[in-house]
Amino acid sequence: MVTMNEVAARAGVSQATVSFVLGGRADRLKISRQTRDRVLGAARDLGYQRNQLARAMVTGKSRIIGVLTAPHSGENIVRMLTGAMEAASQNNYLLKVVHLSYGGVDEATIARCLEWRLAGAIVVGLGEEAHQRLNVVFQENQIPVALVDNVPPLNWGVRVGSDDAKGIGEVVVHLLGLGHRRIALIGGRPGPLSKWREKSFRDALAAAGLEVPAHWVRLSSWSDQAIIEAEVRALFEESGDHLPTAVVCTADAVAMVVLRIARARGLRLPSDLSVTGYSNANLAEFVDPPLTTVDQSFQEMGRTAALQVIELAERTDADLKLPLEGILLPARLIERGSTAPPPPE
Repeated sequence: MVTMNEVAARAGVSQATVSFVLGGRADRLKISRQTRDRVLGAARDLGYQRNQLARAMVTGKSRIIGVLTAPHSGENIVRMLTGAMEAASQNNYLLKVVHLSYGGVDEATIARCLEWRLAGAIVVGLGEEAHQRLNVVFQENQIPVALVDNVPPLNWGVRVGSDDAKGIGEVVVHLLGLGHRRIALIGGRPGPLSKWREKSFRDALAAAGLEVPAHWVRLSSWSDQAIIEAEVRALFEESGDHLPTAVVCTADAVAMVVLRIARARGLRLPSDLSVTGYSNANLAEFVDPPLTTVDQSFQEMGRTAALQVIELAERTDADLKLPLEGILLPARLIERGSTAPPPPE
């Protein structure tokens, strides 16, 4: 293999200059454009290829970003990965997806992450126990972390999510504007994300001088159909003749189940019941009626998370300081056919 010394000899510069130019750090030494071009030309002519393994041995870090997620990754995580891969590729990094069980983190997986000398990590879709364990490991090893979407704030890492308070608030304002006053909420799996969205829902109703009955706020699951169905049926059964005229769902999958069960009960949609989702899944515009929902920029979340990790990984600070202030990306209401004015009293 061609070495940096050979490139240096061809370009007539020092090996250190070659290292800074090929490492993308020429600005730090104020290396002139002419010298950079000479080094890059020599490397190209000689067919020089950077040895990332050797670099990792010297710096203690590879150019690999680990993406730690649950094994049953849904559409949203795939969209996040798309954004993260684009950002990583543009900055000459690789992504390594590491699947973990929801319940916890096994020691063998942690050992592999440390053996790979990760430059950083993106964490998404795991349970709180797993987050806490990874928080300790990555902090001990000074590995920068981006916590994406439904991750509670920890003392290590930067959280990248969507502005759920604004998103849920826009849904409630939309329904209020149509004339709805009896509005229920069905959330996802109990956890930090469901709590945040429930609080946003209650705050938006309170701002309009409205309260919500206790049995009209229910938590279910993000993807388990049986659990979602049970909570939706319980909402209808416990409401009796006093049904809500609108149901706010904190996931599109939940909203689709509500539509199906409501239609099976003989309700006209959206004349008798308006339903909203959250996330703007690919199928949201194809259900009947097309789903009013909130668009989350999952691809941009992934891209932002990767860029944050890369920036932190390339810092020259002796001591990495985390957490950083969280980054919230816009959430935008998309009106479709699943919402309408409530039926007359």
